[in-house]
Formats: sequence, structure tokens, C-alpha cells
Amino acid sequence: GGATPVWYRLSFTLDNPLAAQASPPVTISASGTEIAPVLADPDPLFPPLAVIAPKFALLRAGQLSPYPCSDNTVTLTLAVNLAMQLGSVVTVAGFAGASVDGCASGACSAPILAPPAGAVAGAYGRYGSAGVWDPLGRTLTLSASQPSVAGIAAVVAFSVRNPPTPQESPDLRARASGVLLGPDPVELPFESV
Repeated sequence: GGATPVWYRLSFTLDNPLAAQASPPVTISASGTEIAPVLADPDPLFPPLAVIAPKFALLRAGQLSPYPCSDNTVTLTLAVNLAMQLGSVVTVAGFAGASVDGCASGACSAPILAPPAGAVAGAYGRYGSAGVWDPLGRTLTLSASQPSVAGIAAVVAFSVRNPPTPQESPDLRARASGVLLGPDPVELPFESV
């Protein structure tokens, strides 16, 4: 004899913090009929409250020409580990010595180039047809022209003119704002490319 066990499933919504954390121990207890706290077995695939910090899952930069004063194509490949909503902004800084034709002072448009033949077309076009070049800060600002899911890579290529003197590749840094974390957009700090 004895009573048939009754199974209960509890679920509720919590907001994860922005900081990364390992899954903490979760205990279960009951009151009324006293049951001592018991450590719950975490789901191995989805441990409770394990948090991965928002960040760039992929961040790469390349170029076509290493020569001084030459026209050059810079290609950026980036992915964020959270969803990008329409209008999310990515700023890439550190283009030391580079210039964009027709943009000597004040922010101006930097056309985004079409994908080369044979490229995966779906990776291009997520940031519209132009970014904003700041010649003083040597930054490129991109605005998402369509939402994307977490971790999906986007490719952006644009034209610059190389500086007149040889230099090592500068340290580029990128940051994102308007990345979705639950229902609220967040800002990711600068990370090195």
C-alpha cells in the first residue's frame, strides 16, 4: 500500500543578469508537510540560471590591399551571441590612417559593397547599403536593416584609402547597441577584432 506519488512541474520566468555566471545550485523544499531541502539535479543541456555574457561570437577583419595610398576594401565579419533587432547599431573603431573618399570632415556615408561573385549572399546585406564614416574618430557605424537571430554571421565590405606611410594593422574594436536581451535592448562594450 501507500499513496501514489503525485508529480508536480513548476515553471516561472526570471530575467538573467548581464554578467556571465555558472548555474548555481538549486534546492527544492516544501512547507506544510515538512520536506527537507533537496539539491535538484540540473538539466545537463540547459542548466538553470547559467548565463553567457552578451558578446561578439565572431569578429574578424580583412583587407584586399596592403600598399600605402592604395584604394582598399576592408571586410568585416561579425556575429553577436544575442538577437539583433532592426536598427541595432554596431560601431567599429580604430581604422588608423584610413580615409573614405569624399569624407574629409564630419560624418558621411560609406557605401557597403555588394558581395563578390561566389560569396554566400545571405551573409551580406544585413546592414543596408551604407554605413556612417566618422573621419575624425576613424569609425564606421552600421545599423541593422533587418533582424537576425543570435550567432548568425554578417559580412560588410567597404572602401577606404590606405594611409601614405606603411603601418602595422591597427587594433580594431567593435561594440553593439540595441542587441536584444529578453525584451530589452542592451549595449555591448568594445571588443577587439
